[in-house]
Amino acid sequence: MKRKDIERYRQELIEVLKIIESERGSSLRKLANEVGASLVMAYEVGYAGEGEIVHNIEQALRTETMIDMCKIANRNFVIALIATIIALGSAVALWVAVCK
Repeated sequence: MKRKDIERYRQELIEVLKIIESERGSSLRKLANEVGASLVMAYEVGYAGEGEIVHNIEQALRTETMIDMCKIANRNFVIALIATIIALGSAVALWVAVCK
């Protein structure tokens, strides 16, 4: 999931929570399914309170955010490694030029 999707789902959660309490249960369940939030415990008990569903949605969004940040950190690590190798090569070339 991309950062834009995560932000869109967070905004959608805020909008769903503004809906009248009697009408938001199905919207929360739909959003939970879209986000991939777990409702297994809720279905085993037979009822899921709104607080549990909202918590599961937020947890899924936090997990997706963390995965996205790890991907970005990994990409930046590779870029930094390449820059370090180039800098090391430049230092060696400079050292060779000074020694001649």
